[in-house]
Amino acid sequence: MADAPRYLGYELSIDPQDTASRDFFRFCREHQLHLQCCGSCSRLRYPPSPGCPFCGSDGYTWIPVDGSGVIHSYTEVHHAVSAPMKPFVPYVVAIVELANQRDDPAAGAAIRIPGNLVTADGNLNIGDLRWGIDSPVRIVFSDVSDEIAIPLWTPLEASRFIS
Repeated sequence: MADAPRYLGYELSIDPQDTASRDFFRFCREHQLHLQCCGSCSRLRYPPSPGCPFCGSDGYTWIPVDGSGVIHSYTEVHHAVSAPMKPFVPYVVAIVELANQRDDPAAGAAIRIPGNLVTADGNLNIGDLRWGIDSPVRIVFSDVSDEIAIPLWTPLEASRFIS
């Protein structure tokens, strides 16, 4: 049996029954952001799920979306919560609001995707990078195996795909 993929010292696995998550990470491995689009109400959703949280339908298709947005919220981590994270402090975890589907189905609603804020080369120690609430960011991907890439965020002016 092959070693399980790892990211920042953590073993990663996707349950074989979780086809929605497996498909999401397969698209990420191709360095593409795809979201599920409901076959009934046509709304996009994240995180991947077997049913639409808006109308309950179980029909969906995957559609490509632009991997850009703005920082909605963030936290700077200065104390490692576990040993594998100690070499990376301080690092930033951001909640990114995509431009897609804002204020739908209600005012203030949006698709928001969490992830680490990184430099263009994937470094968690962002140093002097300038960013904050409403800063434009773009998705980048960290390849961890033949089947999985982790979506990360980098300030728009610094973005490029990483491996």
